[in-house]
Amino acid sequence: MIGKGAVLNIFKFPEVFKQPYQGVRNSKEIIGIQALRFFAALLVVVDHYVIHYCELGGLPNSLLKFAYGLGHVGVCMFFAISGFVMVITNSSKFNNLFNALDFFIRRLIRIWPLYAIATIVFFVAKHQIDDVYNFTNLLKSLAFIPYLGEGGLYRPILGKGWTLNYEMFFYCIFTLCLFFPKKIGLSITVFVLALLPIVCIFFGFKGIYVTFYSDDIILFFLVGVLVALASNKFKGCPKYFESASQAVFVASIFLFIAIIVNQLQIARLVKDFTLTIIIFSALYAVCHYQTRYRSVVTAALIAVLGDSSYAIYLFHGFIFSPLKFLVLKNEYYFGNLVTLLILIFVAILFGAVIHLALEKPLQNHLLKVYREKLKLNLS
Repeated sequence: MIGKGAVLNIFKFPEVFKQPYQGVRNSKEIIGIQALRFFAALLVVVDHYVIHYCELGGLPNSLLKFAYGLGHVGVCMFFAISGFVMVITNSSKFNNLFNALDFFIRRLIRIWPLYAIATIVFFVAKHQIDDVYNFTNLLKSLAFIPYLGEGGLYRPILGKGWTLNYEMFFYCIFTLCLFFPKKIGLSITVFVLALLPIVCIFFGFKGIYVTFYSDDIILFFLVGVLVALASNKFKGCPKYFESASQAVFVASIFLFIAIIVNQLQIARLVKDFTLTIIIFSALYAVCHYQTRYRSVVTAALIAVLGDSSYAIYLFHGFIFSPLKFLVLKNEYYFGNLVTLLILIFVAILFGAVIHLALEKPLQNHLLKVYREKLKLNLS
C-alpha cells in the first residue's frame, strides 16, 4: 500500500537509490536504455517549455521550429525504445495465450493508473474552461480512443496522451502476435507496423482511426523491434533480420516508401531517414556496450531517472503556471535562460518525486494484487 513511508523515503539520499535499485549493476537490465529513456523525456520537456516560453515572450519565436524538432525526436525515441524493450523482455513468451494476456494486463498496470490520475487532475482543473473538456472526451481519453480535439488535432484531455494512444495500439498488436510461435509472431509484428501506413495510404482508406493509426510515426516502433532482432540480446529471430545492416536497410526502406507515398515531402524524408539511423545506432550501441560504473549510486541514479521518465513526461506540464510567474516576475533576477534551466530541473525533480512517492508504490501494489488474484485462479 501507499503510505507516509513511501513519501518520506524519497528524501533519504542515497538510500532511495541503493534499496530499490541495489542490484542494478549486476542485473540484466541495460542501463543505457534507461539513459535514453530519460534523454527522450528531457527533449520533450525542453520542447514544451521553450514553446511556452516563446508564447510568453521570454524567448524569440525563431526557436519554435527547433523546439518542435526536439519534441519529435523525443517521441520517436520513446517509440523505438518501446519496440526494443517489448521484444527483448518477451522473447520467451510467444505461442502462449496466457502469456499474451499477462503481457497486456501488465502493460495496462504500467501505463494506465498514472495516466488516469494525470488526466483526471487536468480535467478537474479545465472542464469548466472549455467545451472540449467534457465527460465524453474524458472517457475516450481514459480508454485510449483517439478523437479530433482542439485545432483539428488528435489530442486527448491530457494533450501528451496522444503518444500513449500509439503505445496501446502497439501493445495490442504485440499481444496478438504473442499468440503465435516466435518467428511467425515477430514477422507479423514487423509487417503490420511496416505495411499499415503504406496500405492505408495506397488504397485511400479514410476515417479518424485510419488516419491516426496509419501515421508513419508508428514506424519508429519498428525501428526498435528491428534493433532487438539484430542485437546479441535476442535469440531465435527470423533469418532475414539476423544482422544489423539488414535491419537498418529494411527500416530505411519502409520509412522511405511510406513517406514518398504519403506526400513526397523531401525535407521530411531526409530528416526522418537521418533520425531513423541515429535512433537505430543509439539503441544498437547500448545493447552491445556494457557500461561499467564505479558506484552503485551512479548506475542507480541513471536507472531511477529512466524509470521516472514516464512521470516526467506526464506531469511536467503541471508546473506551467509557475512558469508564467517566473517569466514575468523574476526574469530580471535570473535571466530568461537561467529561469528556463531552473524550470527544467524542477520538472525533472517533480517527476522523480511522483515516480518514487506515487507511481512505483502504486504499481507495486497493483502488481501484488494481480499476482494474488492470479494464484487464486490457478489454484
